[in-house]
Amino acid sequence: RLQEIIDRSHRWYPRLGGVYNTQERRWHFPSGAAIAFGHVQHEGDKYNYQGHEYHYMGFDQLEEFTENQYPFLMAQVRTTDPSINCYVRATANPGGIGHAWVRRRFIAGKEPFTIYTDEIGNTRCFVPATVYDNPTLMTNDPHYVARLQTLPEKDRKALLEGNWDVF
Repeated sequence: RLQEIIDRSHRWYPRLGGVYNTQERRWHFPSGAAIAFGHVQHEGDKYNYQGHEYHYMGFDQLEEFTENQYPFLMAQVRTTDPSINCYVRATANPGGIGHAWVRRRFIAGKEPFTIYTDEIGNTRCFVPATVYDNPTLMTNDPHYVARLQTLPEKDRKALLEGNWDVF
């Protein structure tokens, strides 16, 4: 999955002056900015990011992370430069090892599109979406919805309808 994201970056970042370093899995830009790609396959892999300063962290498929990995990694998002706003973004689907905690943290008892602030000032907001919200996918792969419709009921409701209550 990480390779898919890296491959997509090669379509966009060169247009912005980015130069890719394969060994580092990192793009370097003329402004001095850098974008690094990484993964957390095992629980202990989160320590590979300890002590690093990240201004932005994006999670693809947050439900594949454990409830311990996410806050640990979020703690690495920081800056000493007051002109930089740090933030975290994530995508998720119902299901997976982290389904219960993602649902509890972002969805259960919360209104979509509403910004919530926790006890330490972090904000979060759930933005629901389904396959139908992706017109490019619908145009380029018109049979994708039909394939999702063939899944067992719980998987179909989760992946086609975005239903977080089926599991």
